[in-house]
Amino acid sequence: ARNLSPASKYSKKQIKNFTKDAEDYDAKGDTQYHAKKYKEAVESYEQAYQFKKIVFGEHSTQVAYSLEKLAKAEDMVVESFNEGEQSGAAEEVDDTSVMSNTRIAMRMNSLTHYRDAHRIFQVNGIDCVRILTDMGNFLYREGMDDEALECYETLTKLERKDSDTENAEASKAYFQMGEIYRGRDLHELAIDCFVKAYHLQKGVFGDVYNSNAILLYHVALSQVQIADDQWVDNDHENAKQYYGASLESFEKALTISRSTSKGEDDAIETDMLRHIAYLNMKLDDVTSAIDAYAEIIALLKASVGTNDEVESLLKLKAAAHMKKHEYGDAIRSLEESLALLRARLKYNDSSEVLTILQQLGPLQYKAKNFEGAIESFKEVLRLGMRLDMELERFADVNYNLGSLYELTGSKENAIESYKSSKSYYVKRFGSDHPKIAIILHRLGNLYWEKDIFGDSLECYDSVLKIMDKDPSLKFKNMESVFNNMGYILYNVGDFDKAASMYKQALDVAIHDVKGSDYTSNSGILAIRNNYANVLVQVGRCEEAIDLYEEALRAKEVLDGPGSIGSTNLMYNIGTAYMKSGKLSKSLEYFEKARAIRTRELGAEHMDVMVVYSQIGSVYAAMNNFETSKRIYTKVLRTRNDRLGAEDENTMNSMMNQAFVLYKCGDFDVAFEFYENLLLLTNEYDNELRAAIFHGMGNIHVKRKEFDKAVKSYCDALQLKKRLDTLEKKAVGRSIARSQHNLGMVYCQQMLLIEAEVTLGEALTTSKEVMKPNDTEIGKILVDLGKVHYKKPDYELAKSSFVRAKKIFLDAKLPEDHVLMRSVDERLKKTAKRIARSKKSLGKSSLVSAEPATVVL
Repeated sequence: ARNLSPASKYSKKQIKNFTKDAEDYDAKGDTQYHAKKYKEAVESYEQAYQFKKIVFGEHSTQVAYSLEKLAKAEDMVVESFNEGEQSGAAEEVDDTSVMSNTRIAMRMNSLTHYRDAHRIFQVNGIDCVRILTDMGNFLYREGMDDEALECYETLTKLERKDSDTENAEASKAYFQMGEIYRGRDLHELAIDCFVKAYHLQKGVFGDVYNSNAILLYHVALSQVQIADDQWVDNDHENAKQYYGASLESFEKALTISRSTSKGEDDAIETDMLRHIAYLNMKLDDVTSAIDAYAEIIALLKASVGTNDEVESLLKLKAAAHMKKHEYGDAIRSLEESLALLRARLKYNDSSEVLTILQQLGPLQYKAKNFEGAIESFKEVLRLGMRLDMELERFADVNYNLGSLYELTGSKENAIESYKSSKSYYVKRFGSDHPKIAIILHRLGNLYWEKDIFGDSLECYDSVLKIMDKDPSLKFKNMESVFNNMGYILYNVGDFDKAASMYKQALDVAIHDVKGSDYTSNSGILAIRNNYANVLVQVGRCEEAIDLYEEALRAKEVLDGPGSIGSTNLMYNIGTAYMKSGKLSKSLEYFEKARAIRTRELGAEHMDVMVVYSQIGSVYAAMNNFETSKRIYTKVLRTRNDRLGAEDENTMNSMMNQAFVLYKCGDFDVAFEFYENLLLLTNEYDNELRAAIFHGMGNIHVKRKEFDKAVKSYCDALQLKKRLDTLEKKAVGRSIARSQHNLGMVYCQQMLLIEAEVTLGEALTTSKEVMKPNDTEIGKILVDLGKVHYKKPDYELAKSSFVRAKKIFLDAKLPEDHVLMRSVDERLKKTAKRIARSKKSLGKSSLVSAEPATVVL
């Protein structure tokens, strides 16, 4: 046909034959095209085109239609080459260079034929929507986006007669334009095109049509991309608006898809649900996100979804549960993901397994499944060793393990884990890293709880050294370290050092909240209270009272006046006034505390009994023993009824009752209390049993049963010397008290040498654990002076009394204090004895026959 001349050179019969040939080739091409024999179709359409050129002329619409068919067939040949390249099985062509050349030639032919067909239609005044659509699609597939856009824009500008066919073609054009714009990140233009395509298609096919779902899906994809870009740019307000619009588009698309596809297109539905879950997370509708994830997982499990897809979605679902603090559900999702992963890998030594285990441990901790968390972290360590996990990660995991062991009361394991964490941090960062200070702080706490005070103080001291080296940490957490060191030193009886530590803790804490109202800071309030407790122990009661009262004012600001929390401070103030001898003020604060606790907790609550017992102690200190006895009886009866006889608080009340009965002279009843206490106490409770024997000794003295008193005091001393030597000062004071009493019993028995030795021991013990001006030392010296006086050795007695008075003066006791009056009377009496002795000695020398030098 290509070799034939124009129609004017042929007869009508020949033209008729050519027309028949064109029709036959056209029909043959159509058959081949529908059978997907595109190469053969190209040959047939080419023949039809050539015959039509002769018959109708090269500018006729018949030729344009043939060119259109030819271009489409060539287009499909090119497309089959593309598919063959992707699958690795392009049509049976051995020489790839031939295949490539054929593809290029066919591609150029198709484009030329599309353009020629379009030109002929234009010449004939025909707006062919179809040819523009096909040509645009071809250009788009071949990556010629600008030319494709030109085609699509031309198509959309054509005057349409609102025919369904033209609207459908225009809809396709808008869709392809949207795809191009989206590929260029011009998402606003893309959305505009997709929306126009949707409305055109909706007009043709109605709302419930699967392609509508696809168009809305693409609208939503562009909307979410705009939102993500705005979110990255911190334009969160506008981003959320686009996220909301995208979610609405996805949900509408999903509804249409489900009503039309009938479960035949699970892949697109799954992808829509993924986006819906993502958008709900962005919009903080976590519950809807979880529902979407659950639906996707169910779809994948019901279809041929791969396990790795389900694993990934289970992790996302776990993250959503975490955001809602639904830790149990999050754990179940992660555990299911882990099981699928292990089944897929068929072994555990995988970084993916390690990642999930690292997520599981913290979740189990938050869900308070501490044992599960411990096992997860231990597995992380085991797997980490095989996978060469980073040193810092080893340190972090060991630290988490330490925290969990601490929570579960496994202190030994906690210490070992913290020590391992510390060693890894030292290898990674050196010995002065802030994280090491945190671990040492934890270790210090644990050693204290296990009564390993030396190691505890060493850890805290190391914390301070690290903080001193790092100026940025100068005041970070330092008040906590000082506070804990003060607490340890207080409990081992080193009150002076404890006071120094609490002072530093208070200074640092106040500095840290500089510029704010530190007076009502709860942390500072606690430190101030602790500092005051120590000051009470060292006899600085006035300073302690000032601190307590400042803390009380702060507490009332925090909790309001008359709060139950403020009663602890009132109790402490009462104790400080009691120790300083201001008993009426002490009683005032104890009564305030009791009134509030009674109002809030009820009259017989155990916290009320604590304060009421102290009120009894104040009356005892006032020598109002009858009132004290009545109070102690009430407290004892209440505690015995509520807590039982063997409770520590009940036994303390029995001790108080025995003491006040002793003071009231009811020695038999008091002694009976002590005997009952001995039966109730644990044989290993050396502290309480020692106090009981000491009390029994006091009663024996009053009964003048001195031998029994000696035995009781000796038993008390033996038990006290077994007490923890780390509590040196507290134990030392108690030992000195029993030695003192024992010495005075020996004095009563006129065993003056034993009395002198024992009181000397009491004096030595007191000097080791007390301040030089402690009045207890003065009291021992007074009693030692009495022993010297009885010997009689008046000069030694005078020396003891003088030393005692100096101590009382250094302690700033007033002149009318009972101790001052007592020592002054002793000094006067001793002075008279010394003067009388000298006078007697002078008289005897006058009558002596011996030389004066011999007498002297």
